[in-house]
Amino acid sequence: MMPTLYMTVAQLSKLLDYFPPDEAYLRIQLIQSVFSHVVDLENMYLIYDNVLTPSERLEVSFLLNRTVSGC
Repeated sequence: MMPTLYMTVAQLSKLLDYFPPDEAYLRIQLIQSVFSHVVDLENMYLIYDNVLTPSERLEVSFLLNRTVSGC
């Protein structure tokens, strides 16, 4: 059984730096996988504004809208 791990937006940002943005939405999958473990979601705009490419922003907006609305 895996321990419950939590991370900050700064830690997620650092983790995203290890993955190239052109690698088939790998970074989007990472965000989606750890989203429920981010403890300071109010700072998620930092990743959205400073880390993601325009196409990744569209995908994250779509996925987070689905997550928040429960679709």
